[in-house]
Amino acid sequence: MDIESIYRSYSQDVMNVAYFYTGNQEDAEDVMVDVFLSVMARPPKNEANLKSYLLRSAMNKSFDLRRRRRPDPLETEIAAPVDQTPQQAFLVSAIAKLPLKYREVLVLRFVEEMPEAEIASFFACPFPR
Repeated sequence: MDIESIYRSYSQDVMNVAYFYTGNQEDAEDVMVDVFLSVMARPPKNEANLKSYLLRSAMNKSFDLRRRRRPDPLETEIAAPVDQTPQQAFLVSAIAKLPLKYREVLVLRFVEEMPEAEIASFFACPFPR
């Protein structure tokens, strides 16, 4: 698979994860570019788990970006769409209070619609077959 095909197939997924973790469009775009530049420079050996690889890379690069910056007290909440319902706002707030590893699982399962077996593989956890 060439980089253009990879980008067309996965750019929106990478952008969603990056936006969720960075909290703003500009940083998410920077993370997304970084992820695909990394793939161009050093393609993953196993294309079977390409989506998992890209999403993990987006998470890691988002965390790196946030660590490099001083935390802004106004940006400590998880990013949420402006036009959300009260129920969505409640869910986003509740998810934001969870430990990071649980938030990651929820994002992968319900935002990225990743199958449970793939999420288990992503985190190197056993999954009953």
